[in-house]
Amino acid sequence: MTMKPVVKSVTAYPPLECVDDVDVVEGVATLRVMGCRGGCGFGAETATEPHHRILMGIETDLDVLLELFELAVTWPELEYAESPVIAPEAWMQFFERHRWSDPDRAERIFSLATDIAMIAARAARHGQGPPRSTSRPTPRARL
Repeated sequence: MTMKPVVKSVTAYPPLECVDDVDVVEGVATLRVMGCRGGCGFGAETATEPHHRILMGIETDLDVLLELFELAVTWPELEYAESPVIAPEAWMQFFERHRWSDPDRAERIFSLATDIAMIAARAARHGQGPPRSTSRPTPRARL
C-alpha cells in the first residue's frame, strides 16, 4: 500500500490588528491591511507623496527595499532635489507614523537604512567616502 502525500496550500495573513477592513466579492474575502490613514505628514498634500506611496510597499516589494538601501548609500553623493524624497533623517519618524504587518521587521529595515545613510554622510563629510566623479548620475525617478 502506497500513501499519497497530502499537500496543503499555506497563505500568510497579516496580524488582525493590522486589518482595516474586509471586502467580500462573490464569496471571496479580501483583507485590506492598514498602512496610512493620512495625517502622517509625508503623504497627501506634501511634495513627498509619491515617495510615501513607494515606501509603503517596503514590506512586500523587494525592489522598494533595494531602492531604499541604494538611496541610503548614495544619499551624500547625489542631488535629490529633482524629485522630492523623504530624507534619511525622517525615515524612523515615517516608520513610527504608519502601521505595518510586521512592525519589528519594518523597524529593522528603516533603522538599518537610516544607519547606512548617516554613516555614508559622516564619511563623505570627513573625506573618507569613495571619490566623487565630476559627472553626477541621475537618481532613479521612482525614489
